[in-house]
Amino acid sequence: MSRTAVPGSVPKFWLVAVSLFLFALCLISVVLLTKNEEERELRYEAELLVRNVLDALQERERVFRDPILVASGDCSEASLATFRETLFGFTLLTDIVVFEEAGDAILCSATMGALKEPHVVVGREIESLVYLHRQIIVDVRLPFLPQVAGHHLERRRRIGVILDPKRARGHVPDHRWQVYSVDLSGAFIAHVHGNPMLRELAARNTLTSFFWATVTHCNKDLGVFCVVTANSPLSVARNQRLMIVLGGLTSLCIAVLFYLVSKRSLEKRLSVSGRILRALRHQGKGFACHYQPIIDMNTGRVAGCEVLARFEDEYGRLSPLDFIHVIEREGKSWAFTEMLFRIVLRELESLGSLPDGFRLSLNFYPADLCDKNLQRIKGCSALAGLRQRNIQIVCEILETGMGHGNGMVETFRWLKQAGLDVAIDDFGTGYSNLQQLQQVDADYLKIDKSFTDEIDPARKSVKGSFFRHIVAIGEEAGIAMIAEGVETPAQVQALAAYGIPYAQGYYFSRPVPAVEFAKIIGHCYPVSANSQVAATARS
Repeated sequence: MSRTAVPGSVPKFWLVAVSLFLFALCLISVVLLTKNEEERELRYEAELLVRNVLDALQERERVFRDPILVASGDCSEASLATFRETLFGFTLLTDIVVFEEAGDAILCSATMGALKEPHVVVGREIESLVYLHRQIIVDVRLPFLPQVAGHHLERRRRIGVILDPKRARGHVPDHRWQVYSVDLSGAFIAHVHGNPMLRELAARNTLTSFFWATVTHCNKDLGVFCVVTANSPLSVARNQRLMIVLGGLTSLCIAVLFYLVSKRSLEKRLSVSGRILRALRHQGKGFACHYQPIIDMNTGRVAGCEVLARFEDEYGRLSPLDFIHVIEREGKSWAFTEMLFRIVLRELESLGSLPDGFRLSLNFYPADLCDKNLQRIKGCSALAGLRQRNIQIVCEILETGMGHGNGMVETFRWLKQAGLDVAIDDFGTGYSNLQQLQQVDADYLKIDKSFTDEIDPARKSVKGSFFRHIVAIGEEAGIAMIAEGVETPAQVQALAAYGIPYAQGYYFSRPVPAVEFAKIIGHCYPVSANSQVAATARS
């Protein structure tokens, strides 16, 4: 997204898209958490099913390995009594049957006794599981026992056992579980019981299977069986509806909060840059110059002014603290400075004549003073127009932005040769010493407001005691001083007592537009110091 976008063109579409993506991401996370919670419950069901199947297999083995049962493999009353006694101790096996010696018909069962006529077993035989004289038939249908329809029957020689799947699965519905056989390598052999689609569903990696909660549990004790338990997306949603509702609301709140915070942040960050850069591209539309008078402390009259930039467009006002750093960051400092010169030239021409020696102070960015821009300063037509009106241009440079070495000395020398005066702004906040001041040969020192605030004789402070040392440095270097931030009569009296030649601040006037500044150019302010204040200041 471009920094040059204005508030009306903030890319809301992308912001909405990102917010929706975040909502979807949070919602997917909720779905995954819900699915994991459901699978945790399914894992418990699978383990329960495995235990039940293991119990069923153990009961089956007890039948097939009991020599008494195998030896009494006929339909005599003694054999049937033995079958019933054995079946009584089981929970998962429902019946024990006896087959014909050389056929597939059932002759008798532990529950029904001897049948009037043999019954052929109807069901689905799993041929791949026929080994060691075993025959396995699932989905058994027996006319004489309709209640055992769908059961599992395993036969070894003449003896067969019937397993009730409902007892094995417990409370798990048929459509939610599957038992299937595998070989020793784990490869699928055949479906045994339950929903035949679950194994494939659990193995597939598709969007549809993603929303199903599935658990596959193969126990080595089972030998050749695995159990799958599953739940459909609708069942998952129904079982975990509270978590889904809370998670959905939380996801929505996160997305909305992200949208609001991001929109506000983007509008603030992008609109400031966009509005400022657009104004610079359109001949400074939205920028205005305000002028704060600089007072001659000897006469009380206006000796000059400092030009301060203000910005207001259709979206409202921007503080200089908001746009000054944007201009520097975007590398538009000279375009901004040149634009101010043009505005000042246009506005001051409308004011008519100005006092002789009128000084116009303008803050320069450090980037304005690089070698490339120095030539631009010399060739600036607006600057030349101001000088033609006998206005002395003062280039204000922050003390903290001066740097060290011969480079700044050469820059100051070049500016003075070009006919510009040089002022060191916010003096006292940096690390300049007397030797450096003498090297750069500045014309003015603008004493920072933080020191001016503390020179009230009624207040005792560390910075107040520093003020006299700053004055001594300026006098020793032979540089005229301008006190910034003058706000009270006591400060005016103290400055006059110190012999400060110039002052500016709200006590005299706030920065005002050119029309209002024209009204105060000829005004005379009281600036003399009484003897008591002078004695206090110099003590």
